[in-house]
Amino acid sequence: MDRRNPASVVSPFLPISKVKAMDNRPDWYRSNRYKLHFDRPCSLTEAERIVLHPSRITQHAFLPLITHQLGHKRKVQLINGTLERSSRSRAVSYPGHLDGHIYNYYRQMLSERYEQQVAQYQLADHILAFRPGQQSNIEVAIKAFSAIEQMRDCTAIGVDVHAFFDSLDHGVLKQAWQKLLGTAKLPDDHYAIFRSLTRFSFVDRDAIYAELGLSCHNPQPTGEIWRLCSAKTFRNEIRGNGLLKVNRQSKGIPQGVSISALLSNIYMLEFDTHLKTYAEAAGGHYFRFCDDILLLLPPNQEQQALATVKALIEQLKLELNLSKTEVVSFQTVHGRISSDRPLQYLGLTFNGREVRIRDSSLDRFRRKMRNRVRLARKTQAKYNRLRAKRGQPPTRLYTRKLYQQNTHLGRQNFIRYAMRVAKQSGSTAVNKQIKQLLQQFEALISE
Repeated sequence: MDRRNPASVVSPFLPISKVKAMDNRPDWYRSNRYKLHFDRPCSLTEAERIVLHPSRITQHAFLPLITHQLGHKRKVQLINGTLERSSRSRAVSYPGHLDGHIYNYYRQMLSERYEQQVAQYQLADHILAFRPGQQSNIEVAIKAFSAIEQMRDCTAIGVDVHAFFDSLDHGVLKQAWQKLLGTAKLPDDHYAIFRSLTRFSFVDRDAIYAELGLSCHNPQPTGEIWRLCSAKTFRNEIRGNGLLKVNRQSKGIPQGVSISALLSNIYMLEFDTHLKTYAEAAGGHYFRFCDDILLLLPPNQEQQALATVKALIEQLKLELNLSKTEVVSFQTVHGRISSDRPLQYLGLTFNGREVRIRDSSLDRFRRKMRNRVRLARKTQAKYNRLRAKRGQPPTRLYTRKLYQQNTHLGRQNFIRYAMRVAKQSGSTAVNKQIKQLLQQFEALISE
């Protein structure tokens, strides 16, 4: 091997032209210095010593992932009429700094091959998540609704894969990975990546912060720079106290790691090819956005279609979430498209005439809006009591942050999202929904 030639150390599956960007910083090198982990951020030179050498990847010891829960609570109606609070959450993981660079590099490598397959099988307009220049859920939903308007008389069949990332079978994933590379077995460096994502170790973020005496909101390790703790502290206090867990199941990959989303698409590639062919042969359309699958077919084909989807999903050792299966019929009545009920897809609804934001999304925003105003009033009352003790006059409710969180005056919030829906769909119904929310907010802060 000629060590002076970069091509001799770069994995053979990635063109050398893609290794470095024009500014000499590769696309895979993303500094994440502000997210604390068990290792420190590494320079590009330090990362290249490992990332560009398949033999070193094979011998690399991956650090445990740090996992935390994302979700919200909601109330559900039970059969006996009582209300019970249940929680919905998902575990999101992030790797160490060097490990993250490795995953980014191999994601870039695999993405090129995957996109070649997408082009070959003409899947670009059907697989709509986790791809370069991917469309937003708004754009995807509107594209599907436009297809319904073109078909007019049709049946929309929406299905959801149960616990998608947690259910990806390791054997099926390995075979799909090998097929993408065109190899009988995974190269050693690829197998090391595969192993790190299937037999992964992890620790709960809140648990280790509590063990190390750190704040979840502003963690500042004592005596350490840009990392959570020393190797000795990790051995004694993290591993020694049983906080380190290992995935010993034959299924599941960590959600949140950069390469995981691409691997889920690779896992579903054969499924996507079959369903796209099936839908087009019937004169319909097929869309998949992560675990949300939508088929648009001519009327009266839903039973055969559901059986086909179920059979293909079971071949992948996955399960459908039957409680989320939707079958909605659209038909032309007096020259206008109507449906037996609105189709829900990616947070929006469509009844053949107008696009709206899903009611549950509006209700969730209203709850957050009320809670924010309630907290602001409690804070105001607290400080006014202190001011009264000092003989100072009370202050008015501080509303600047409330307006940023709950109106169009903020940059990234639900109202801004709703405005994008209204603009891209041209829906007057969404504009009415926005107006109602803003009126409710003004009423809350005026009480």
